[in-house]
Amino acid sequence: MIARDVAHLHGDTIELARLGNNLTKRTGLTEKGQIVPGLNDYKDSEVAARATAAAQGNEWEYPRLTFYSNRHEVLTGSQLDGTAYPPELDYTCDNWTSNQDPDFESNGRRMGAFTGKPNAQIGFPDRNGGGDGSWNSSHGTRGCSQTALAMTHGVGMYYCFAIN
Repeated sequence: MIARDVAHLHGDTIELARLGNNLTKRTGLTEKGQIVPGLNDYKDSEVAARATAAAQGNEWEYPRLTFYSNRHEVLTGSQLDGTAYPPELDYTCDNWTSNQDPDFESNGRRMGAFTGKPNAQIGFPDRNGGGDGSWNSSHGTRGCSQTALAMTHGVGMYYCFAIN
């Protein structure tokens, strides 16, 4: 069991959201029941060398070709309490239909500022990462393309919850 109800799942505060439910690295599994690789899980130099070689020229090649790469960011588009952002704040890549990235060249910011739009709000099943480490609302991605998701350690995963 991850949570007994929606209130238990999200909590009223970030502390309750972190501690209240049972969403952890061991329970936030893939659809195949596998643990999602997170920060510093695999330090094998051979894997790192293959990943570096794969990443040259195309950031998406890194997670696509390297199964054990960090891919712990999960698309949520939600605020800490689990609700959607107001319509004027798009953190869902245009309701999950866009693969566009912010134009960082023209506005003088480097990719990775996490403040350009469009982007998607993400969370961490292992609760380990930038922002506040929230499972459902830690920070935005670098954009909406597969390359942008890979650059922020994601591959486009999302959560599915069932009620028993």
